[in-house]
Amino acid sequence: MCGICGIYNYSNKTLVEQPILRRMNEALYARGPDDEGFFIEGYIGLANKRLSIIDVEGGRQPIFNEDGKICIVYNGEIYNHIELRGGLEDKGHIFKTKTDTEVIVHLYEEHGEDCVKFLQGMFAFAIWDSEEKKLFLARDRFGIKPLVYYDMGGRLLFASETKAIVQGDSVNRDIDFEAVHYYLTYLSVPSPLTIYKAIKKLPPASILVCQDGKVVEKRYWSIEPKKLGCNDIEEYGDTFYKLLKDSIKMQLMSDVPLGAFLSGGIDSSSIVGLMSQLSSRPVKTFSIGFEEKEFDELKYARLVAKRFNTEHHELIMMPKDIGRMEDLIWNLDEPHADSSALASYLVSKLAAPNVKVVLTGVGGDELFGGYHAYLADKLSIYYSMAPKMLTRRAIPGLISFIKLDSQRPSGTRRILRFLRSSHLPFRKRHTRWMSLLGFDDEEKDELYSGFLKDQIHSLDSSVVTDEYFDEAEAAGLDLLNAAMFVDLCTYLNNDVLQQVDRMTMAKSLEARVPFLDHKLVEFAFSVPSNLKVKGLSLKHLVRQSMKGLLTDDIINRNKHGFGVPIREWFKSDFIRKSTDEFLNESSIKRRGFFEPGYVKRLMDEHARGKADNSHKIWIIMILEIWCRRFLDS
Repeated sequence: MCGICGIYNYSNKTLVEQPILRRMNEALYARGPDDEGFFIEGYIGLANKRLSIIDVEGGRQPIFNEDGKICIVYNGEIYNHIELRGGLEDKGHIFKTKTDTEVIVHLYEEHGEDCVKFLQGMFAFAIWDSEEKKLFLARDRFGIKPLVYYDMGGRLLFASETKAIVQGDSVNRDIDFEAVHYYLTYLSVPSPLTIYKAIKKLPPASILVCQDGKVVEKRYWSIEPKKLGCNDIEEYGDTFYKLLKDSIKMQLMSDVPLGAFLSGGIDSSSIVGLMSQLSSRPVKTFSIGFEEKEFDELKYARLVAKRFNTEHHELIMMPKDIGRMEDLIWNLDEPHADSSALASYLVSKLAAPNVKVVLTGVGGDELFGGYHAYLADKLSIYYSMAPKMLTRRAIPGLISFIKLDSQRPSGTRRILRFLRSSHLPFRKRHTRWMSLLGFDDEEKDELYSGFLKDQIHSLDSSVVTDEYFDEAEAAGLDLLNAAMFVDLCTYLNNDVLQQVDRMTMAKSLEARVPFLDHKLVEFAFSVPSNLKVKGLSLKHLVRQSMKGLLTDDIINRNKHGFGVPIREWFKSDFIRKSTDEFLNESSIKRRGFFEPGYVKRLMDEHARGKADNSHKIWIIMILEIWCRRFLDS
């Protein structure tokens, strides 16, 4: 695992400024504290920071082909690299190292830009082809590994994180207010945008080619459901079990110690169980707990740890951990208000002294129907069949008088939120349910200052998901599978994977995601959705397939998100002091984005228990802290 960056003055043909490239690379230090390397030749420069996982001694980057004409810097892991190496050696390619990095170089020699189609793993890399005078960037199918770029005035800069790109002296650092608009709804900045107007994310499953004065993006993979020939849930379950076990077996490849994050949910528990079958040593597991019982899952993590005799480690999170927010936001790189990032950061801190690699359960919910939104999607189809007098008039009139106050049980809040969105078209109501913690566009109209309204021009936040719904429809996915595909491409990519990558890398830890092996993903979208969400049972196929591996108390437990008790923590003096510091009237006026009166109303309503505005206050506070850390300093 590494951080990569580079400069290509492809049109103006000026020499690469070595001090700038070094500053860019140094900004990525946490991603690779073990080693660094540079390649500078005229108007092209590549660099990397290395976290040594495979071929610890011999894998220093950049790495070249036999005649030195092709050079690569790379971040990731290619799990089928041994198989690929054998085929390349049979064709006469000569290897100098045992790394997966060098496999990509020779694969590019053999297949050119199509080399990405052979890779099974997570990756972001840059190849310089000196004969073709071509810079070739690529990113894995699901965006597990990050890659951003800046293209202006015949000058292309790329890096693992935006903080490296803004080290360039001439880089435009203007904020992108469209990105701010979407952040306030989705809690993160959606691809291909970044928080900076001039910097873009290379989308997942995409390559970028810079050659002959042109910069061109291309997509190399899209979802294609297949007919699997399975006759019943047992056959589907057996196939899933084998694919997940095969993925874990490949991802246990490492020359350094590895372990697993264990929440006690069915996804991470399944991974730990299968790891234990495949490993000759006890698996090292790491869990986060809370004093608040509604959020604490440690008792389930302990049951799994005991069943599989793991070497278990735990940490209790407390409100004072919010004091880490400024460091956290530096590592997150962009405004990111998903509170689970703090939990990811602390569990990474817990794991880092013990291992260099962890396997996680990320992706299982999006692939196999793990979110309550999918139940809402399913129920709303039946709800829409009820008399219109009831669904369009009587119920909306009734719920308009009910406040979502902070004292109301979470189940009641879910029902009210369901009813308030159930009249919308399927696409919009699913998007609304998946972004319940953020601001909807009606709320933003009250929140925005005149300045921000002028920048936004009434953008509809649902455009973030529309293109993926279109793609799912073109692929022939049923409604629930379409919703899961959209969440894979948006929520998982823009939020979950980004924070997991940044928070583990902040502690120089590599996170692997066995559920996101592309063969397993292709299988998942070939499974009928009624086997994933059956009746009121979420993730039904996974539960059925894990009988015998996991105990009933893990298989049958309700879905529990990996979140932080922000609502409860906002009652603490520590949090109140933070909001007073960052969201006081003078700070809001000085920033100029929001109406001070509306922000004050949010805080007052929350303080009096009239509404649960904790997450909305959190979203605004994270943005203000980011602005102070990156724009003001």
